[in-house]
Amino acid sequence: MCNFQHGTIECRGDGYCWDADCDGFDPNDHSLPCPACNTKGWLEQQKEEAETCISFSGIDSGTGVDIWESAVRVAQRENPEGVEALLREIGEVNALYEDEQGETQTKRFSYPGQGMSVLADSLLSKTPGAVPMIFDVGPSYNECIIAPSGSGMSGQFDGLTK
Repeated sequence: MCNFQHGTIECRGDGYCWDADCDGFDPNDHSLPCPACNTKGWLEQQKEEAETCISFSGIDSGTGVDIWESAVRVAQRENPEGVEALLREIGEVNALYEDEQGETQTKRFSYPGQGMSVLADSLLSKTPGAVPMIFDVGPSYNECIIAPSGSGMSGQFDGLTK
């Protein structure tokens, strides 16, 4: 039985949460996946929110980017063993935010193993210990592979810089 609780929000034991401050719950209500025992459902729901919400306000305020970053932190805290595989399964999130000019922008979150180029995937499969990295450089991104020393990849591209 899952023991997730955050304030008055508790897991019902079926992968979904309810507000324990209410008089009961509808067993057919699947509107709030539990981040601990239904982490995939939690992340998928938060991905949908992040990709469709430019800004929100209430008790808290923020953007789609804030929604996604918060969801990942909660998932990492509640399911540290399973979250990385689930993020790779989700692959990519295009969270919305508003820039200084009031224009809608997208911040791309991509997780290793998904969204990488064919070359990067090929290098990863042939280089034991290599780690994929994605650098966020604003509306764009760059991919690179960090290979361990002795992997045979160092110096491979030296001729390209001369």
